[in-house]
Amino acid sequence: MRVSLAALFCLAFLVSGAASPAAADTGTATVRVVTSPPLGSGTFRFSGTPSGELTLSGAEGSMSASGLAAGSYNATLVRTDPAAVDGGYQLTSVTCDDDDSTGGVLSRRAKFEIADGESVSCTFLLTKTPEEPRDSTEPGEPGSTPSATPGAGPSGTAPSEEPSAVPGGTVTEGSCVCPKEGPWTINNLPGQMSCTGAANITMPLTPSTQRGTLTIQNGCNTIIGESLSEDDATLVMQRLPGCGYQGTIGGSQGGIPMTIEFNWTVNSETSISGDLYSQASEQGMTCTMTRNYNMNAAN
Repeated sequence: MRVSLAALFCLAFLVSGAASPAAADTGTATVRVVTSPPLGSGTFRFSGTPSGELTLSGAEGSMSASGLAAGSYNATLVRTDPAAVDGGYQLTSVTCDDDDSTGGVLSRRAKFEIADGESVSCTFLLTKTPEEPRDSTEPGEPGSTPSATPGAGPSGTAPSEEPSAVPGGTVTEGSCVCPKEGPWTINNLPGQMSCTGAANITMPLTPSTQRGTLTIQNGCNTIIGESLSEDDATLVMQRLPGCGYQGTIGGSQGGIPMTIEFNWTVNSETSISGDLYSQASEQGMTCTMTRNYNMNAAN
């Protein structure tokens, strides 16, 4: 997949753009992490708004970003405490307490729609995966027959922990679908770049089409997206629990650190839908870029 760095330059342009009257900065966005059963303790990291790490106390923890102008904001869960992962906890829902804001499990993201003076809370619920039931008759008891480890091969050896995949096929030990290797067409849908704070500026991102190439690595846990031109960045996407993919492209322009986050949902071997998000703050302004896109295998 080809991802142009021109979007990063546009963010820098907006930061230095012409000013207009600022909106009231009175909104609040809150992310909550709830664990069931209570995990007890742990840290979870978010990018976007709000961003940073929150710490659990018992079953839950939260953090907020306040003083927000009316607009759209995104918060993505980018790190789950290793104790939660080892304990079998998985993200099972992302819900918000107003009608406009939404959440997604595959993208691990909450999208806040903040009105003037509005406070919105979005909850990330992690639940513990129940253990597989065991046969009541233990091996070696009367009437029992020896059996291999569930899911093992003829030799009784345990299966590998990570699913394996044939490039362009289906992951063999789960329901995750692996996209095809080779050329793809990317259809960029209309998007938006907006700045709030010291100045209010909005610039639409017009639809476009481009081509790129996907390479499958690490049993489809990693997908490398490369374009056909030389001036764009290579995108590395890593598979998340729940079969979604996430990746970032980082850099800076004019001394302003910028990162674009990408999320993919693999619909089939030949179809991917996704979104990108970036937010940068400088000189009393916060600039946000959002766009949805879809991708289709070219052959």
